[in-house]
Amino acid sequence: MGTPAQPTRLCRVCNAAGARSDRFCPSCGTLAGDPLECERHPDRPAEAACVVCGMPLCRSCAPDRPALCPDPEHATIAAKWVRLFAANSEFEADCVTQNLKERSVPSGTFSSRRFPGPGPTDDSDVVRVFVTTEDLARAERCLADLTGPPEGETDTIEKGI
Repeated sequence: MGTPAQPTRLCRVCNAAGARSDRFCPSCGTLAGDPLECERHPDRPAEAACVVCGMPLCRSCAPDRPALCPDPEHATIAAKWVRLFAANSEFEADCVTQNLKERSVPSGTFSSRRFPGPGPTDDSDVVRVFVTTEDLARAERCLADLTGPPEGETDTIEKGI
């Protein structure tokens, strides 16, 4: 049984495709949807979220795209890793990373639960699973094997005569 296909929307800043349920662009971090407060400056509106951890950031905290929080490790991660999957729970993310590990695909997870309030911490985007850029195609095939074809697509089975 397949999972429902996610409707997509294009980012207003970088034009990258993302799921309609994404609270921010997975490519550049631009927020989509309801306004949030900056995690570091609660008196300022957030305009982006860190593409690694999902921290809501104002313009002065994230002047560039992709948006990155002050954690220096996140710049390294964003340069070499890409988001494969956004899970609704740590359990779901662990299942994906374990299956990737069994197929020798390096992966890592980052949870946005540590940020209070609405936005990137809602149930549509709790834990992000990252893979290295060079392993993305292999990881996408692995994920497709785990989830099956999107709704509306069917697997073809050749029948013997």
